[in-house]
Amino acid sequence: MSTTVTVGALLLGSVTTFGWVLSEHARQRLRRLLHTDRLTGLPNRDALTRRFQWAIRRQRGGAVGVLLLDLDNFKQVNDTHGHAVGDLVLQHVADRLAAAVEPVGALPVRLHGDEFAVLLTGLPVDGGLDQASSLAGRVADAIRTPLDCADQEVTPSASAGAAVTPRTSMSPTLAHPATGSRTSSGAPELTPAARKLIQQLQTARRQLGAEYDRIVAATSAGADPRPDRAHAGRAREVQQCWQQLAALGFTPQQVARCINQRRL
Repeated sequence: MSTTVTVGALLLGSVTTFGWVLSEHARQRLRRLLHTDRLTGLPNRDALTRRFQWAIRRQRGGAVGVLLLDLDNFKQVNDTHGHAVGDLVLQHVADRLAAAVEPVGALPVRLHGDEFAVLLTGLPVDGGLDQASSLAGRVADAIRTPLDCADQEVTPSASAGAAVTPRTSMSPTLAHPATGSRTSSGAPELTPAARKLIQQLQTARRQLGAEYDRIVAATSAGADPRPDRAHAGRAREVQQCWQQLAALGFTPQQVARCINQRRL
């Protein structure tokens, strides 16, 4: 015996003695909700992770690239005009970002707060970084347009960078480094976006203690760290930070050295 149940506008399906049985419509709706940023409607960080891993598996001689964008002085916008205006600015930036990358079939993403990203696939190995960098410039120009918010004009701007990896492993740490901007020592440039990721990992290590080392070890081996429920969210954040740093060209050893620095 089963009973059809509707919760809000979402059809869940049937309730049986074994629990919920989701309808196909419900599964698709839930999948969209889980991978969509609620404020901007863009794909979220989890969506980027899934699509990046899929692109790496499917690439056939081409390159995969990531653009990282960080809005300039966004905290000042919130402090001066209020969070309601800040939300409007984020939505405006998301619209401009999506329109700018649509012609090349790229995936626009809101990562967190004032941080955005773009996933590029099918880039040539030779010249792919130049193409990605050129698009980063066009995206920054597209974002830099005035926005009228409750009789207040705000002109957002963003710092943008690009990284391209021609070949990588299936490991979430992406052990093979990307091709991108590097310092004279051979390490990738510590951009504002990379610095934020390192700082997130430093915070996670302080909070997780020995559990952090176990999560990193499993992630580096391409295995599921299988954290307990209390640490599941933090474990996912650690994996995503390592993945994004690897896309910027950092090896696991370079990430570890940066994390051990007291000041970045």
